[in-house]
Amino acid sequence: TATICQDDVNEPKPKKEKKQLSASRLRAEGDAAFTNRDYNKAIKWFNQLIDIEPTKQLNFHKRALTYLVKNQYWKAVRDWGKAIKLDNTFKSAYLYRGKTYKKLGKCNKALTDLNKVYDLDSSTKDIGSLIEETQKCINQYEIAINLLNDNKCQDAQVLIDELLEISPYDNKLNLGLAE
Repeated sequence: TATICQDDVNEPKPKKEKKQLSASRLRAEGDAAFTNRDYNKAIKWFNQLIDIEPTKQLNFHKRALTYLVKNQYWKAVRDWGKAIKLDNTFKSAYLYRGKTYKKLGKCNKALTDLNKVYDLDSSTKDIGSLIEETQKCINQYEIAINLLNDNKCQDAQVLIDELLEISPYDNKLNLGLAE
């Protein structure tokens, strides 16, 4: 009979390590999935990338872009917010978040982000016209609400129609009238 030494019985077995892909590989896989329009797969790759590199703003930006093309606007806004917390000079995150806020009818928030883009780099393509258009959205919203409060619905309707062209996502959301 074989005898087993007590030390051998209590010695823990080595754990099998889960093979972890490198950040560059995860990024490449996510980018490839995005390029191939396999957005669900891209999100999975970017999720794994964020798990191992949670302090890189570009990772959140890439996932936010993926959410954007999937029309998951609030998830995109959340990820751009995380990217901005990691780097408050990350112009692209402000720009895309501002455009997305505008699409959601959150023109005040959009204007804040777009003004930040202007402050960071006033030569950003179309930033002046984006800011102007967003300010128009805010002004028309305020006028439309005042007209509605004064029961001038037909006058308000003209502004509402124009507002929906500026921020086309949802008319109830744009007007702050969501139930």
